[in-house]
Amino acid sequence: MTVQETQVGTLGGCWHNQLGTRLEIAVDGRGVVSGAIRSEVGGAGGDQPVAGYVAPWPAPRGVIGLVVRWEGTHSVTAWSGHFDLEAGLIAANWLLTAAEFDHNEWQATRVGNDTFRRDASDRAPDGARRPG
Repeated sequence: MTVQETQVGTLGGCWHNQLGTRLEIAVDGRGVVSGAIRSEVGGAGGDQPVAGYVAPWPAPRGVIGLVVRWEGTHSVTAWSGHFDLEAGLIAANWLLTAAEFDHNEWQATRVGNDTFRRDASDRAPDGARRPG
């Protein structure tokens, strides 16, 4: 089964999390995710490339994994979680690892979670989700 057969293409578009981070992604027919992320927290400015994969369940749900290297901060974040297109959300846990090469290496990785919601501007005038 291809990713397109599960209607996961509608996962593409613009999403925001609880801290104002903006995630804009596209998903191809093989489940490869590409796009950009702009965080309102931390030291990285501007859009950062993001890449990942989706593994669909029967539509409209599935799992997603994303990775970003934060330019100029010597850190990487990976998200792993679930999406639900009917609910318009991506819920994922994240690991952020920063370069720590001294006695503080044990605290180099932080753990948290994000809930991304579909951007209201990504909706058609009748309120329906736009295909992505």
